[in-house]
Amino acid sequence: MARSETRQPASFDLDDPSVRVADQIPASELEIEVSPEAQKKKFQTDSSPKAKTTSQEMKPTQAVSSMHLTARFSRWGGVLLSSLGVLASLAAGLAATELVESLFARADWLGWVAVGFAALAALALIAIVTREVMSLSRLRKLGRIRDEATRAARDGSEHDARMVIAKLKQLYRGRTDCSWQLTRLADAAPGIFDAADLMKISERILMKDLDDRAKAEIAQTAKRVSVVTAVSPAALIDIGFVLIANLSLMRKLAALYGGRPGTFGMLKLVRMVLTHLALTGGIALGDSLLQQIFGHGVAARLSARLGEGVLNGLFTSRIGLAALEVCRPLPFTHLPTPAIKDLMSEVVRPGS
Repeated sequence: MARSETRQPASFDLDDPSVRVADQIPASELEIEVSPEAQKKKFQTDSSPKAKTTSQEMKPTQAVSSMHLTARFSRWGGVLLSSLGVLASLAAGLAATELVESLFARADWLGWVAVGFAALAALALIAIVTREVMSLSRLRKLGRIRDEATRAARDGSEHDARMVIAKLKQLYRGRTDCSWQLTRLADAAPGIFDAADLMKISERILMKDLDDRAKAEIAQTAKRVSVVTAVSPAALIDIGFVLIANLSLMRKLAALYGGRPGTFGMLKLVRMVLTHLALTGGIALGDSLLQQIFGHGVAARLSARLGEGVLNGLFTSRIGLAALEVCRPLPFTHLPTPAIKDLMSEVVRPGS
């Protein structure tokens, strides 16, 4: 066999079918014959962008840098707010101290009266802070129980499911409206060993009655909102009434499921509800939804004020359903998730 022309050194895989080893040549003169297809394939592999990319060191992306920059700004924002809070507290303490000292300079009894009221104010502040901390803790507890129940049902862990049931019993312990359900659950749970079945029986026993009461409260609030806004003479009254009614509804639903939010707890609950609405895309209500509920063309024949009242009722219903899902300690897995159409028969029913 004739010697092939001199070519540049290169490495090839001997398992490649396009590579052939020449026969009847001594080992010292062994030569590998490479077909043009294999050489072309090798050239394409070595010159591909992927090969070049893997041989180079990856650099930090602009997105990662932006994320670190945002986190740095967030930390500095927290430092700024904390510093301003400490300065405000020091200023208030200094002003109170100067006031007490000036009152002692005038008369001892005035100073002691000021000290008494200062102690009373401090006690009230401690009570308010404690209540707000407990309020936020209860809301976080509802979320933790819901996450643990979802994980227990997904992983099939009996131990986790029983831990969720124990936390539910602790949550509703002492409530007379839940005593019968807790007794039923205590009788039924020991004979069940499957995690999904434990979550199913817990939801059916504990949540069904609470869900029915929550849906009734949402429907009644939505009906009041629709009636008041339909007959209200001013838009400002509509806005105020809708805002107050929705905040009151969220507070009642949170208390029903074991939340009992305070002032800061309400702010957190409002943020959670709005986040839920934004994620689910359920805040948009319009004429198409009215047509789905009442029938095609009926929404167009409604008067302007009546249509506005019904839309406000629908909006309140959506807010209430979002608050229900946020405050409910168990996810909707075995019971049907309530929808707006389930509440409309109560909202549009005439009479009180």
